[in-house]
Amino acid sequence: MKPITLVMEAFGSYAEKAEIRFNDFDHGLFLISGETGAGKSMIFDAITFALYGKTSGSDRTPMDMHSDLVSLDVDTYVKLVFMQNGREYTVERTIHFPKKQGTQDEYNDPKQD
Repeated sequence: MKPITLVMEAFGSYAEKAEIRFNDFDHGLFLISGETGAGKSMIFDAITFALYGKTSGSDRTPMDMHSDLVSLDVDTYVKLVFMQNGREYTVERTIHFPKKQGTQDEYNDPKQD
């Protein structure tokens, strides 16, 4: 599998929409580096979540992936475009927190699409 594009929004430390275009790195090998807490692991979590509906670490559930930096009325969204055996695939996943009826800031359990 070769990743082409990864889009994350309200996912972990990525509150706003973030897009990584892996094709911009055309040398076959690249490094993901940064300070502690910068969001490196979130990139791998997002790829794993898009493909399998799970995170890469055993201590976090997909429902834990909603960013604490945005309110629950913003859906968590991940989109992965990748190549496999010469074919391009797109996978999208969303975590939605439905609002409790008759309330302003109370939400039901999240639903994963």
